[in-house]
Amino acid sequence: MAGGPGAAEGRTADRGLPGLRERGVRRGLAAGLGAFAVVEVIVGIVLAVVVGWSFDTALDSFLVTNGLMGLTFAVCGAVIAWHRPSNPIGWLFVADGIGHATTAVGAPLSQALYDGSAPVELQRLVATVIMWSWPWSIALFLPLALLLFPDGRLVSPRWRWVTIAIVVTAPLFAVEMGGSAEPLFDGGPLGYLTLPSYDSLQPLWTATELRGLVVYGLAIASLIVRYRRASETGRRQLLWLLLATIVMLAFMIPWALVTGTPIFVLLAIPLIPVAVAVAIVRYQLLDIRLVVSRAITWALLSLVAVGAYVALVAVTDSFIASRFGRSAFVTVLVALLIAPVLPRLQRMVDRAMYGDRRDPARVATLIGEELATGTAGGMPGVVAAIRSALRLPYAAITTSASSSTSSASASSSASILASSGVPGTVVPVDLSYGGTTVGSLLVGLRPGESSLSAADRNVLNLVAVPLAVAVHATQLSADLQTSREKLVAAREEERRRLRRDLHDGLGPTLTGVPSPPTPPPT
Repeated sequence: MAGGPGAAEGRTADRGLPGLRERGVRRGLAAGLGAFAVVEVIVGIVLAVVVGWSFDTALDSFLVTNGLMGLTFAVCGAVIAWHRPSNPIGWLFVADGIGHATTAVGAPLSQALYDGSAPVELQRLVATVIMWSWPWSIALFLPLALLLFPDGRLVSPRWRWVTIAIVVTAPLFAVEMGGSAEPLFDGGPLGYLTLPSYDSLQPLWTATELRGLVVYGLAIASLIVRYRRASETGRRQLLWLLLATIVMLAFMIPWALVTGTPIFVLLAIPLIPVAVAVAIVRYQLLDIRLVVSRAITWALLSLVAVGAYVALVAVTDSFIASRFGRSAFVTVLVALLIAPVLPRLQRMVDRAMYGDRRDPARVATLIGEELATGTAGGMPGVVAAIRSALRLPYAAITTSASSSTSSASASSSASILASSGVPGTVVPVDLSYGGTTVGSLLVGLRPGESSLSAADRNVLNLVAVPLAVAVHATQLSADLQTSREKLVAAREEERRRLRRDLHDGLGPTLTGVPSPPTPPPT
């Protein structure tokens, strides 16, 4: 007979083996493609040394920036594809890294071929590969990865048209970069796919640049929508990308405002793939909220300082610089102005990241309102309010065994009155009433935290007092309800017993009593 447990297990194994093989093939492909990009960058460095390039020459030819971006995107993409083979972000990053790495190795290779008088056809082929490989990384692979971050799916089906538009319009940027009729270096050959009428298509290239701004603007909008809809885990992943973006902009914006963005500022871009890889594979590495809080604070403070410096330079340039020297005066004045700004910025950012833990009275007021107006004793609203007020991933209220006179019939184990969120690492806070522990407030630790901070514990200890009273009242109400149910059940049982006695005892007795004799007729 073909059926049976053994046959079922065999069929399950047969179905599982192809899946394991496919996963192994994907992992091998990810590792191979990542290694290919790494080899390209290493070869590019070796060729740069062979042709005698200095570091400045390598930087000006984008070997350094493209090489670093190729390494980070390809390696991080391979890590993501290894751990999450079904997530397309890893494969997009691998393709992005190969594009940058190919350009990185192509620059010194083109110089070496030119110096060695290689065939012109080969030089033109290399020039073509260099100019056409990296634009796809910027125009196609990176924006698609941002749209799909972090789970590999669009935020909603409506964004499918954005994806289609990115794919359809990406070749425009590749044509703009690869079709230019300018050599890579003086005297170098042109590529095969240059456009003779390139300069006459300037309106099209302007539209292509605007297209890039719109694409990345839509990607950022998608991340914002995703953050608002995401769970606690999803928000932690998005915060990693936010941190990388903040640091990258902190590098780029000041240079762009002062002297224009230099080439080496592009070295901040590799923070994006690193942050994405950590967010997908190891998003619980540390307390990302704390890091983002400090980063946002210092970024805002830097913007305030730069703005104040520019404004004061404009104001003092005419009548102070001639006497005292503008630089020293303005620097001191800016320092005095922004000194009181930092604490306020920190409080503002901390409230966005950690809620109202710096204001325990506000949290206690919210809990009191929920207890007074909520249903079911207000407990569901209380745990939701605690999570929202302190930005916690999980909160729950449990009751211990009843301490009243009717506790003999109560459950000996704790029961959950209400909960909110997804439990992870949970820390209990005892709820005591009259010297007796009546329950616990369970709170989940934020990612990267090993214990409750002093600020969190102060707030929780404050709200534990009214919560203990509420839990005790809930237990008394439950005990009273149990007593009422037992009393009603006892009365009903007594009625049933009386009916049985009447039916089984008095009924047969009355039936057995003889009827009185019938009197004789007169």
